[in-house]
This record gives sequence, structure tokens and C-alpha cells, in this order.
Amino acid sequence: MEVVSSVTAIIELIAVTAKVVNYCSQVADAPKKVDKLGREASMMLQLLYQVKIATTARREDDGALEHPSGSDDLVRGLQLCMVNLSQQFEKLRARDFKSRIRFTFMEKDIEKAIERASRMNSILNSWLTLDIKRATKAIGDDVRVIHNQAKEEMINGKICQIMKHYSPVSFSEKHRAVLQQRQDGTGRWFLNSEEFRGWMDSAGGTLWCSGAPGAGKTVMASAIVEHIREEVLGNEQNGLAFLYCDYRHRQDQKAWTLLGDLWAQLFRGRGPSVTKVEQVFEEVMAHPNSTPTRSHITNLIRNEITNGGLDKVYIVVDALDEFSDEDERSLFIDSLHSLQPLVNVLVTSRTIYPDDYCFSNVRSIQFTPTAEDMSSYIRSRIRESKKLASYIKRRRELEEEILGVVIERAHGMFLLCRIHLDSLSKAITLRDVKRELERIPQGENILKDTYDYAMERIRDQGRRIKSFALQVICWILFARRPLKLAELLCGLSVSPGDVELDEDAVGEESDITNYCAGLVVVEGKSKTVRFVHYTTQEYFNMLKGTDEFVHGHGDIALSCIIFLGLDSLSLPKDGHVAQMSTLRWPLQEEAPFFVYAALNFGYHYSNARKVSCSQNSKTLRDRRRSTSRIPRVSRTR
Repeated sequence: MEVVSSVTAIIELIAVTAKVVNYCSQVADAPKKVDKLGREASMMLQLLYQVKIATTARREDDGALEHPSGSDDLVRGLQLCMVNLSQQFEKLRARDFKSRIRFTFMEKDIEKAIERASRMNSILNSWLTLDIKRATKAIGDDVRVIHNQAKEEMINGKICQIMKHYSPVSFSEKHRAVLQQRQDGTGRWFLNSEEFRGWMDSAGGTLWCSGAPGAGKTVMASAIVEHIREEVLGNEQNGLAFLYCDYRHRQDQKAWTLLGDLWAQLFRGRGPSVTKVEQVFEEVMAHPNSTPTRSHITNLIRNEITNGGLDKVYIVVDALDEFSDEDERSLFIDSLHSLQPLVNVLVTSRTIYPDDYCFSNVRSIQFTPTAEDMSSYIRSRIRESKKLASYIKRRRELEEEILGVVIERAHGMFLLCRIHLDSLSKAITLRDVKRELERIPQGENILKDTYDYAMERIRDQGRRIKSFALQVICWILFARRPLKLAELLCGLSVSPGDVELDEDAVGEESDITNYCAGLVVVEGKSKTVRFVHYTTQEYFNMLKGTDEFVHGHGDIALSCIIFLGLDSLSLPKDGHVAQMSTLRWPLQEEAPFFVYAALNFGYHYSNARKVSCSQNSKTLRDRRRSTSRIPRVSRTR
């Protein structure tokens, strides 16, 4: 009899499950999920034995009975899941340092196995405890539901693998974070401009939007994306894809990765059929470890547009000037141009349109925020600051004074508005607000002068606060990848001599926003800590060799080695560190900074050595120069 599946399939599932149970029972100090997997798999093993015996006996008595549709797929899926885990566990038999890191990448597979084993246990228990005829029907209904869910999961899983292959970077989260910064009603002048409307209506046209650093081009790009969604995406014959280039992700910004994400957005946006997903998945699995070529992905985009019946496709590329690799950027531009007139391309950049670029039907527009937009932004920030709002209640004319000075000295840059308002909001008294207004920099080097003044404010804070703020800036400047809030604060919390992680030593998000003079921000949902703007990174790049930052790699390397040497890294799941992040860290029993420290200690240590050697060489040269200036005394016999 076959109720859950054939006896043969059950026997095969018993064999591989036994291997997983055996391994789980042998692992010492494993994450809690491994123990949970062992318990669920052990229970399933016992139930499978009982089902095997029962089905064998009933087959001999009654002959083969009807079994629910889709049961074979359920057992096969669980069997593949267990085989995958068994193979990964085999690689971890040697209990060494690497195994702890390996569990990071097994967590999703373990969670999936626990969920499926739990479902199977429920079904098996039902069948073994209920009347056989009623159980057969009930289990059949459950299995059909599970089968449909499993089929949907399988298709979604294949889409995810396709996306991972062609699109290792995604811009959806970045788009949501940027869009939250926009003030309602701002940017209408741009969306109603003749240049933008002409580009929207054109066939394969290009709109090049240039503007000063910090003028709000990225926020405007997010508004353009939403505008296109509202205006034209109701029509299934239209498509949209967007990119946000970012100086912090230089290593990920290759021509093929950006083109791959454009294709992925169009592919998912069209709602591909199961047949199409299967076809693309088979192509990916034929060469799973190969890197897609730029020309191949360009052809995929072209085919997606023509075969998908898309009449008009809009592509928005923000901050193309932050695509720092010139060769890769040129290849990317060539590919976009080759897709015209099938696509309309909009680009934002700090630079005006270069003569050597080859886009078609180019329109150009200078992005300069209106005084109305800047006023709207400033008034909104004033309302958000309880202190400034209370001062304005006392002196109504203060709001107009702030508007006048900030707009005049911001030179059309929302970035400077933001930094100036941060400075004003920290003023202790109304008289301090007036003084801060007078001290707002003005002149030709307005951006550098503003950053210099912000650093003055940081240095004027108390010793401990100043030290903390400089450490935050230093870590952002030298970190190998952008750090999450929990990672950064945990990394900063350790000191030489620590033997365990003390959650009471971990700071708050407000410490970063309050003490770094508006130069550092924590992104919304992602909780990524970054500089407020690309130009802020450029400013601090020039200060890397100064006394305040020259030992940045060494400081991070020291924190990494202290962290890795702690006797205990466990933290309560409902504690302070867990609550500061909306995202779970990879090792739930470990502190967030552990994985970064393990993978990047060598990088920071080697760079610290280079700095040390360079300084020693400089010291030696200085000594030689000073020695050469000592006059020689001639000797006569």
C-alpha cells in the first residue's frame, strides 16, 4: 500500500535521514538549529519505520491501495533536502574553526529541512492514529496542498537561483531607502519639464541629468522611477528597470552585473511562465559556475523586450559617475546604446554629457533644485526637530531667517541643507542657533569648508565622544564592506583584555546620529551605516594619511582579533543588540561582528603592516636627512 509514497521511496528516505540523525548526535557545541533538526529527523525516522511496516502488511493483505496525488514529489523533495544536508555535514567532520563559519551558509538549508520534516511528521502521525480510510482522504488533501506549496516553492527557488546567477546585486532595497527621503510635492518642476516629457514620449531617446554633488539627483531618480510606475506600467506592454551606482560597491559594479540586474527586473516584472522559468533554469544549471558574459546578457535583454511583446522600456541609471572603473563603465554604456531604440535611457551624473559617449537622441537637463523645493525640505526638517520647532514658537521670524541663510549658503545642494540643519538642531540655546547660523560656511570651497567645520564640531566635543565619533568615521572609511549597525557597534565595544562580549558596552544608534555632525547616517530597514554622501567619502579619503586616521586598518584588525579570541560571544535574542537591527545576523548564537572579523581580519592586518612599514621607512629617511645635515669635522694629524 502507498499512503505517503512507495515502500521503496520510504526506505531510501529512512537511509538518508538516519545519516543526518547520526551526524547531528555527534556534533558538540553545534548551533541550536542542528539540535532541533536532529530531534525532528529522529521522530520522523521512527514514524517512517512504522509506516513502512504498516504499508507492507496492508499491501500483502489487501493489495496496493490508492494513494494521494503528489505524494511521491513530497518524499522526493524531502529526500533531496536530506541528501544535500548529509553531504554538507560530511565536510564538517573535522571540528575546526572553519566549521563554525560553515554553519553560516547552511542555516537556510537546515531551516528548510526542519520545516519539511515537521510537516512530514504531522502527516505520518495523522495516518498512523486515524482510521485508515479517513486518514487516506485527509492526508490526500494535506499532501495536495503541500504539493502545490512545494511546487510554488520550487518555482520560486528556481527563480531565485536564476536571479543569483545573472543578478548578484539588487537595487530594490536601495530604492525604497532613497524614496523615503523625498518630501511630498518636491521635484514637480523636473517631472513637468519639456526635456523629461519629451524623453518619456521618445522612441529610444536619452535624457542626461547633470547636477552638483548633493543636489538631490538620487532622490529625484527614485521619484522618476515611481512616476514611471504610476504613469505607464499599468500597460503590460511597457517595462521599467533601474540602477543605483554606488562608490561603496566598487567591487560589485561590473558591466555584466548591472546589465544582469536590468534583465532580472524585466524578467520578473513580466511574470514569466513556469515553462519559461524551467527553460532558463536549465540553461543556468548547464553551466552553474560560469560567469555570464556582457554580450550574452545584452542579448537576453533584447530578447526579453522583443519576445515579451514590450513596446516601450524605460531604464533609469543613477550616479553613473560613481561607476568608478572606466573600462567597465564604457562597456556598460556600449551595451545600453546597442539596445536603443528598444529602450529609453535616463542617466544622472555630476558631470555634463561627455562628447565621447555614444547614446542616441540625447537630451540634457541641468538638475538644480528650486527654492520652493529646498524650502519644503527645510521646513520638514525643522518640524522633525523638537528643539528648533520650540525656538520658532518663541520667535516666529526665526524660521524665515533659517530658510534665508541655509538656502543662500547651500548653493542648491540638499546635502548642505541637511548638514547645516543638523548643526542648528544641536544648538543648546536660542542664542546658539543664531551663532550657528552666522558660522555656516560660504564662499567658493563651500563643500570642503562645510566638512572642515563639521570636523571642528566633532573635535570640540568631550574626549570620549570625540573618540567615539572618529572611530565610527574611521571604521566606515576603512571597512572592507559596508557594515550593519549591530556589526559596527559590537566591533567598537571590545577592548584589550576582554574575555566575553559585554552587551552593556554596546552603544546606541542615536550615538552615531548625535555625535558625528551629520556626516554619518544609518539607512532605514537595512541598518547599514554609511557616509551621508559620496563627497563625504572623497573628503575623508584625502585624510586617510593624517594622524587621526592613519592607523585605521590596525585599529579594526585589533578589534577583530580581540573579538575572535573572546570566550563567549552569545547574546540574548531579545536583548539590546537584537533590537537595534531588523535583520537577523548569520549566526544567531553569535554576535553580529563575528563573521566580519573572521573573514576580514587578514585584510586589515596586512594593510596595517603596509602602513607600519611605510612609516618606518619614512622615519629612517628622516633620520638619514638629519644626519646628513650634521657638519663633518676634518681631522689633521
